[in-house]
Amino acid sequence: MMRYLSIFLISVFVFTACTSKPIFEKYHKQENNNWLRFSNQEFDIPIQRAGEEVAIYFKMRVTNETPFDDFPIYAVLNLPSGEKRYMEKKVILKKDLKFAGEAMDNGMYEITSLLWSNLVVTEKGTCHLKIESVSQKYDNPGISEVGIVVTKAQKAKKEE
Repeated sequence: MMRYLSIFLISVFVFTACTSKPIFEKYHKQENNNWLRFSNQEFDIPIQRAGEEVAIYFKMRVTNETPFDDFPIYAVLNLPSGEKRYMEKKVILKKDLKFAGEAMDNGMYEITSLLWSNLVVTEKGTCHLKIESVSQKYDNPGISEVGIVVTKAQKAKKEE
């Protein structure tokens, strides 16, 4: 019995040591599940240590009502050192008429897209990230939430 308990405790320890929580995670709900064209999403990301290497992921939680296969965004990242990074990206929402992300319990889908990997933040402080919808349409139905997740870079997943 002690042997099984020891194996179980070691397994739990190894599993929790290998899976770390995000450094930062935040979502913005979109009124009426509709991300309006000029409604920029802004995030302040605290960086606790200079020289921290991070990966930044963009997340969208969408409903079946979204008519889009992909969604264009423009991201501007202001680092504590004053440096700026820019990213223009099409977030893939559907592949072969099926949602590209993970199904959630509430009937929505969570789409994850890597913005920056192995980004070294040279100074402690706050990174300011602004994400703009660059959709040609003013109304963008079916987009329930927009968010970001920041992890340590070595834990970054490759984008599919």
